[in-house]
Amino acid sequence: MKIIKQLQFTCSAVLLITFITIYYLYNSNLFNAYEIEIHGNLYQDKNQIIEKLSPYINSFFLSLDLKKIKFELESMDYVETVQLSKVLPNILTITIIEKEPRLLIINNNENIFIDSKGNLIPANQKSLALFNVPKILINNNVINDEINIITKLIKYLIKDYPHFYLNLNSIAINNSHLIFYSNSKTKFYANTENLIYELNILKKFENTIYPKKYFADYNYIDLRIENQIIVKEKYHKS
Repeated sequence: MKIIKQLQFTCSAVLLITFITIYYLYNSNLFNAYEIEIHGNLYQDKNQIIEKLSPYINSFFLSLDLKKIKFELESMDYVETVQLSKVLPNILTITIIEKEPRLLIINNNENIFIDSKGNLIPANQKSLALFNVPKILINNNVINDEINIITKLIKYLIKDYPHFYLNLNSIAINNSHLIFYSNSKTKFYANTENLIYELNILKKFENTIYPKKYFADYNYIDLRIENQIIVKEKYHKS
């Protein structure tokens, strides 16, 4: 009986202390005024992030709904994912991981970025100045098939042929083939249907000619005819 009374007294004391603590926290300034630290935002402006947060920021730090804040921030055009943490007593840390544009689609004078996951990202004057990526020219409306081709192409270039991507200036898509334009003014022709296969052939060809020759030594390299590579070398003045 004595043990039960002691347990009841202990529980009552804990509840009382908890209530007093919560009451104190709500009525003190310890958790009311807090700082917001934002990291990782290369493109997304800090003021835009704060503005997006404003409906979800209430006066009490511990009651912040991180799930709602995360959902809201990840709806922003250039935000891939968000990591949130509360650092006691009064710091909200926000780490932004942004989408990374890989190509700039130009279609009927309209510009839009695409990343390696196939996400279409609006382009504006600020982002065009910040992200210097190869351009891809399309003569008709972008349809799902073309987006799939572009996404597959980006994934391949980034993972398996990065130095070709880094030397790439622009790409033109026609109905049945693509034309790649390098920074060294070499053109590469490939079929849309067998694109990755033909780019693998191009990579093997590059390994064969290196170091005696470079792609920059060619005017064009045509991969469209099966089992053949047609090339035209540039004329170099002696």
